Amino acid sequence: TFIGKAAPSWLSSGITLIAILFALVSPVCRGWAGAPMFGGSPLSITTAVLLFYYSFYIFSNNLLFTTSCSWNFRRRRLAMEALGSMVRYPGEPAANFVPPPPLKTKSKPAKREGKGTTSGGDDTNQVAATSEIEEVADVESAEMRAMRRAAREGAMVIIDLKDA
Repeated sequence: TFIGKAAPSWLSSGITLIAILFALVSPVCRGWAGAPMFGGSPLSITTAVLLFYYSFYIFSNNLLFTTSCSWNFRRRRLAMEALGSMVRYPGEPAANFVPPPPLKTKSKPAKREGKGTTSGGDDTNQVAATSEIEEVADVESAEMRAMRRAAREGAMVIIDLKDA
Protein backbone atom coordinates (compact mmCIF):
# COMPACT_ATOMS: atom_id res chain seq x y z
CA THR A 1 0.00 0.00 0.00
CA PHE A 2 1.23 3.45 -0.89
CA ILE A 3 1.86 5.57 2.20
CA GLY A 4 0.52 8.77 0.64
CA LYS A 5 -2.67 7.33 -0.80
CA ALA A 6 -5.77 9.49 -0.93
CA ALA A 7 -8.78 9.15 1.34
CA PRO A 8 -11.44 6.64 0.27
CA SER A 9 -13.89 7.88 -2.33
CA TRP A 10 -16.93 7.04 -0.17
CA LEU A 11 -15.81 9.43 2.58
CA SER A 12 -17.33 12.60 1.08
CA SER A 13 -20.67 10.87 0.44
CA GLY A 14 -20.71 9.65 4.04
CA ILE A 15 -19.97 13.14 5.34
CA THR A 16 -22.84 14.59 3.29
CA LEU A 17 -25.26 11.93 4.54
CA ILE A 18 -24.28 12.47 8.18
CA ALA A 19 -24.58 16.27 7.78
CA ILE A 20 -28.10 15.95 6.33
CA LEU A 21 -29.13 13.65 9.18
CA PHE A 22 -27.70 16.13 11.70
CA ALA A 23 -29.54 19.04 10.05
CA LEU A 24 -32.82 17.10 10.22
CA VAL A 25 -32.57 16.58 13.99
CA SER A 26 -34.27 19.88 14.85
CA PRO A 27 -37.29 19.54 12.49
CA VAL A 28 -37.79 15.87 13.43
CA CYS A 29 -37.72 16.68 17.16
CA ARG A 30 -40.28 19.47 16.62
CA GLY A 31 -42.53 17.08 14.69
CA TRP A 32 -42.13 14.35 17.29
CA ALA A 33 -43.19 16.78 20.03
CA GLY A 34 -46.34 17.64 18.05
CA ALA A 35 -45.30 21.07 16.78
CA PRO A 36 -45.15 21.84 13.05
CA MET A 37 -41.77 20.66 11.79
CA PHE A 38 -40.95 23.93 10.03
CA GLY A 39 -43.21 26.25 12.01
CA GLY A 40 -46.55 27.86 11.25
CA SER A 41 -45.83 31.48 10.31
CA PRO A 42 -43.71 32.62 7.36
CA LEU A 43 -41.02 33.94 9.72
CA SER A 44 -40.94 30.64 11.59
CA ILE A 45 -40.66 28.68 8.34
CA THR A 46 -37.84 30.94 7.11
CA THR A 47 -36.02 30.57 10.42
CA ALA A 48 -36.36 26.78 10.35
CA VAL A 49 -35.07 26.57 6.77
CA LEU A 50 -32.12 28.85 7.56
CA LEU A 51 -31.36 26.75 10.66
CA PHE A 52 -31.43 23.62 8.48
CA TYR A 53 -28.95 25.12 5.98
CA TYR A 54 -26.76 26.49 8.75
CA SER A 55 -26.67 23.13 10.54
CA PHE A 56 -25.87 21.29 7.31
CA TYR A 57 -23.03 23.55 6.18
CA ILE A 58 -21.42 24.05 9.58
CA PHE A 59 -21.55 20.35 10.42
CA SER A 60 -20.32 19.21 7.00
CA ASN A 61 -17.43 21.71 7.01
CA ASN A 62 -16.47 20.66 10.53
CA LEU A 63 -16.61 16.96 9.68
CA LEU A 64 -14.71 17.47 6.42
CA PHE A 65 -11.95 19.35 8.22
CA THR A 66 -11.61 16.79 11.00
CA THR A 67 -11.60 13.78 8.63
CA SER A 68 -9.03 15.42 6.35
CA CYS A 69 -6.83 16.12 9.39
CA SER A 70 -7.32 12.58 10.62
CA TRP A 71 -6.40 11.13 7.22
CA ASN A 72 -3.34 13.37 6.99
CA PHE A 73 -2.16 12.31 10.46
CA ARG A 74 -2.74 8.68 9.49
CA ARG A 75 -0.56 9.09 6.40
CA ARG A 76 2.15 10.78 8.47
CA ARG A 77 2.01 8.04 11.11
CA LEU A 78 2.39 5.34 8.45
CA ALA A 79 5.35 7.18 6.93
CA MET A 80 7.02 7.53 10.34
CA GLU A 81 6.41 3.86 11.12
CA ALA A 82 7.97 2.90 7.78
CA LEU A 83 11.00 5.07 8.50
CA GLY A 84 11.20 3.66 12.04
CA SER A 85 11.11 0.11 10.74
CA MET A 86 13.98 1.04 8.41
CA VAL A 87 16.08 1.89 11.45
CA ARG A 88 15.46 -1.58 12.93
CA TYR A 89 15.62 -3.36 9.57
CA PRO A 90 17.02 -1.13 6.86
CA GLY A 91 14.71 -2.23 4.10
CA GLU A 92 11.20 -1.29 3.03
CA PRO A 93 9.31 -2.52 -0.04
CA ALA A 94 9.65 0.00 -2.84
CA ALA A 95 5.90 -0.32 -3.50
CA ASN A 96 5.25 1.61 -0.26
CA PHE A 97 6.86 4.72 -1.73
CA VAL A 98 5.45 4.64 -5.25
CA PRO A 99 2.37 6.81 -5.81
CA PRO A 100 -0.46 5.59 -8.02
CA PRO A 101 0.24 6.00 -11.74
CA PRO A 102 -0.89 9.28 -13.29
CA LEU A 103 -4.21 9.37 -15.07
CA LYS A 104 -3.84 8.76 -18.75
CA THR A 105 -4.80 11.67 -20.93
CA LYS A 106 -7.19 10.96 -23.72
CA SER A 107 -5.36 11.21 -26.98
CA LYS A 108 -6.14 10.24 -30.52
CA PRO A 109 -5.18 6.66 -31.32
CA ALA A 110 -2.05 6.30 -33.40
CA LYS A 111 -2.73 5.69 -37.06
CA ARG A 112 -1.21 2.53 -38.44
CA GLU A 113 0.12 2.45 -41.94
CA GLY A 114 -1.26 -0.26 -44.19
CA LYS A 115 -4.57 -1.96 -43.61
CA GLY A 116 -3.64 -5.49 -44.64
CA THR A 117 -3.37 -8.42 -42.30
CA THR A 118 -0.07 -9.13 -40.67
CA SER A 119 1.38 -12.46 -39.80
CA GLY A 120 1.61 -13.17 -36.05
CA GLY A 121 -1.00 -10.93 -34.39
CA ASP A 122 1.38 -9.78 -31.61
CA ASP A 123 2.21 -6.53 -33.45
CA THR A 124 -0.98 -4.85 -32.17
CA ASN A 125 -0.16 -5.68 -28.56
CA GLN A 126 3.36 -4.32 -28.94
CA VAL A 127 2.04 -1.07 -30.42
CA ALA A 128 -0.46 -0.67 -27.55
CA ALA A 129 2.19 -1.39 -24.89
CA THR A 130 4.62 1.01 -26.54
CA SER A 131 2.03 3.79 -26.71
CA GLU A 132 1.16 3.32 -23.01
CA ILE A 133 4.82 3.57 -22.06
CA GLU A 134 5.19 6.67 -24.21
CA GLU A 135 2.13 8.29 -22.56
CA VAL A 136 3.51 7.66 -19.07
CA ALA A 137 6.98 8.69 -20.22
CA ASP A 138 5.61 12.10 -21.14
CA VAL A 139 4.24 12.61 -17.61
CA GLU A 140 6.75 10.89 -15.31
CA SER A 141 10.48 11.21 -14.87
CA ALA A 142 12.90 8.41 -15.68
CA GLU A 143 13.58 7.93 -11.96
CA MET A 144 9.88 7.37 -11.20
CA ARG A 145 9.59 4.85 -14.04
CA ALA A 146 12.63 3.03 -12.65
CA MET A 147 11.07 3.07 -9.16
CA ARG A 148 7.81 1.62 -10.53
CA ARG A 149 9.74 -1.10 -12.34
CA ALA A 150 11.64 -1.94 -9.12
CA ALA A 151 8.38 -2.02 -7.13
CA ARG A 152 6.82 -4.46 -9.63
CA GLU A 153 9.86 -6.72 -9.25
CA GLY A 154 9.60 -6.65 -5.42
CA ALA A 155 12.68 -4.54 -4.74
CA MET A 156 13.46 -3.15 -1.31
CA VAL A 157 14.62 0.40 -0.50
CA ILE A 158 17.66 0.18 1.75
CA ILE A 159 18.91 3.17 3.72
CA ASP A 160 22.48 3.35 5.05
CA LEU A 161 22.29 5.34 8.28
CA LYS A 162 26.06 5.36 8.89
CA ASP A 163 26.66 8.29 6.54
CA ALA A 164 23.94 10.46 8.04
